[in-house]
Amino acid sequence: PALPPTLLEQALLAVQGFEDAGARAQGLVAVAAVLAEPAQTELVHEALGLTGNVADATARTMTLSGMVGALTRGGSFEAALRAAEGIDEERVRAHALGTVAEAFARHGQGSRAVEIATRALEVAPAGERAQIVSAVSGVARRLAEEGEQHEAAEVAAQALSASEVMGAGAEGVRALGEVA
Repeated sequence: PALPPTLLEQALLAVQGFEDAGARAQGLVAVAAVLAEPAQTELVHEALGLTGNVADATARTMTLSGMVGALTRGGSFEAALRAAEGIDEERVRAHALGTVAEAFARHGQGSRAVEIATRALEVAPAGERAQIVSAVSGVARRLAEEGEQHEAAEVAAQALSASEVMGAGAEGVRALGEVA
């Protein structure tokens, strides 16, 4: 939604006045979401840079995770990927990567979706793999809906393999069934 330039300027000034780096980063992403390029990219880069100043690991994880959601909703998938990769906690990073992979799949970028879904499965801690397999199954479904059958089959096979490794093949089998 387009906002009047004066309102955008006021919002940006307010956000830049936030003392907390995490709040400032999230605010910059929120403002960036309503801007056109190249201003949008500039603010997103600034926001990603600020996350390094968030000393508390949990707060940094929450900030980056929130940024992933906002950036994928805004269509800034590469920036969302950078934010996801910056998350220290493996479980949250795996979920964030799954979100980014699904966004790429929804927008017809199957090869990127496969690559990112693979990373999500690789970084998922053993106890969290069932949830990540479920998310990756969603990526396979999206790819199949977009007509990218080869990519969908590749992701589904990875989901099946990960499911078998953890002894819970149902999600992987479901993923293969949705692609077929």
